[in-house]
Amino acid sequence: MPPRSRATVATPAKIPPAERILAAAEQLFFTQGFKGTSVRDITAASGLTPAALYNHFPSKEEVLFTLVSRATDEGERMLNDAVAAAAADPESQLRALAYASALFHARHRASAMIATFEYVHLPEAQRAVIVERRRGLRTRLERTLEHGVRSGVFELPAVRGDATKLTATAIVNLVLRATEFFGPFPAVKDEELAGLHADLACRMVLAR
Repeated sequence: MPPRSRATVATPAKIPPAERILAAAEQLFFTQGFKGTSVRDITAASGLTPAALYNHFPSKEEVLFTLVSRATDEGERMLNDAVAAAAADPESQLRALAYASALFHARHRASAMIATFEYVHLPEAQRAVIVERRRGLRTRLERTLEHGVRSGVFELPAVRGDATKLTATAIVNLVLRATEFFGPFPAVKDEELAGLHADLACRMVLAR
C-alpha cells in the first residue's frame, strides 16, 4: 500500500461544528488510522475544543461509527442505482455490482478505506451492525453468480469447498481494494478504473 500523506484539514467556521469534526476525523483516520488519532488531534484539526466534540459525539468511536455508516449508506445507494439501471442478465448484473463498488472506492477513497478497514475498531454492537450491512454486497454477488451458473453464462472454478462463496470473496476483495494498492491515478478517470475492475470480475467467471 502506498504511504498516505498527512492531510491538512480545511474546516471553515461556517460549517456546523459536527460536520467540521467529521471532516477532520475522516482525513485523520485515513492518513493516521483510528488508533493513531486522538480526540485532541481531531479537535485541533477542526479548530474546536475537546469539549465541543463531546457536545456532539459521546466518544471517538461514535465519530468513527458515523463516518462508517455514512460511507456504507453511499456505497449501498450507488450499488442500488447501478443494479436497477442494468439489464437483468447475470453478466450485466455482475458488471454493475463490480463497477459501482469500485467506483465508490475510487470517488470516495478516504471514506471507503475507513469503512473497509477501520470499522474493526468499533465497539462490538456497532461493529455487528456494519458487518451485517457489508454482507449485502457478498449476498448479491453470490446470488448473481448462482444465477449465471444456472443460465450457463458463468463457469466457476472446480475447487474444494463452496465455489460460489470463494469466487464472491475474490471479487469482493478485488473491488474493495480498487485504490488501496494503486492510489489515485491523475491520468485515469474514476470511471475507467471502475470499468477495469468490472471487466476483470466478469473475466473471472464467464464461461469459455
